[in-house]
Amino acid sequence: MLSERVIFERLAHQILSTLYMTASSADTVSILHSKLFTFLIGKGESPMIVGAIAALSAPLDRLVNGPMKESQENIARLPEPETADFERVCEFAYCGDYTEASTTQFSDGQSYNPQNLWVASESIADKEDESSHAWLIHRFLVSSYGDYKLAFEDQKALLRHTALPPLVRTANGWPSNFSNSDKRPRKRLTWAGDVSKVLFGHARLYVFADKFLIPNLRDLALHKLHTFLAGIRIFPLMRDSIMEVVGYAYDCEHTVDRDMDEKLDPLRALLINFIALHRGAFSSFPGHLAALKDRTEYAMDYVTVTECMLAAIESHRVEESGIWG
Repeated sequence: MLSERVIFERLAHQILSTLYMTASSADTVSILHSKLFTFLIGKGESPMIVGAIAALSAPLDRLVNGPMKESQENIARLPEPETADFERVCEFAYCGDYTEASTTQFSDGQSYNPQNLWVASESIADKEDESSHAWLIHRFLVSSYGDYKLAFEDQKALLRHTALPPLVRTANGWPSNFSNSDKRPRKRLTWAGDVSKVLFGHARLYVFADKFLIPNLRDLALHKLHTFLAGIRIFPLMRDSIMEVVGYAYDCEHTVDRDMDEKLDPLRALLINFIALHRGAFSSFPGHLAALKDRTEYAMDYVTVTECMLAAIESHRVEESGIWG
């Protein structure tokens, strides 16, 4: 059983920093006196005893402190998140942030193949001033979620094609040949990097936060996923994991389908724009083709984004050619 004591031990540095550097005395007292409540997490119903989580949203407060059966019995089942996901929710409840899952490595014996070693598509950050995709690159990079957004060198001259200042690689946690930042960048992924845990970790937190009306956590999960996606190169073996998280996002049990005049769910929008920017790596990939065939919503969104991108490319060519005088 993961007790409150264990969670405090795991998060001691963040919790102390939050309580004594950012939280008011009233916040500190509220956290220290939070009701302890048992959650049974995942299909295996792993028990976790936590406090402070009721303060995250009204639905969670009703679940923990309201007249519902769960509150009276001091126990509730949450079958959707995995244990690691809920640990991050608890970390966010105490600290206002959470630790991203780590990438793992595919087994060399199972996955080594010369065809898996090549870079199928460079990172979006490395394409930041590519002329042929300028419209979509600009739209992708300037996406913001609440108060969260990518870091740019605002004092430097704008790039020609995207009309954006250069990105600050280290401040966004991306690898660089040098670092003037206290923030430690993640290592550059290689062909054997398995990104599944990172992608699903952020996606499941977004879905949890959306369900329980926790906007700050929802925005943070989208921002972390956005930052991760912007910085990774696509290798052949990564495509399965990426399409699996696309399938998760396009499952109507996790996000809501839209009518034609409705706005696209932010998680779906992030992923569909990412796929479109890397369409050279996915255009003939079986997982992508299967999604186009079997998931109507995905197919409609992909066609919409790619049509807009092609129109922007054509417009850019017309402007450069001077055909309109």
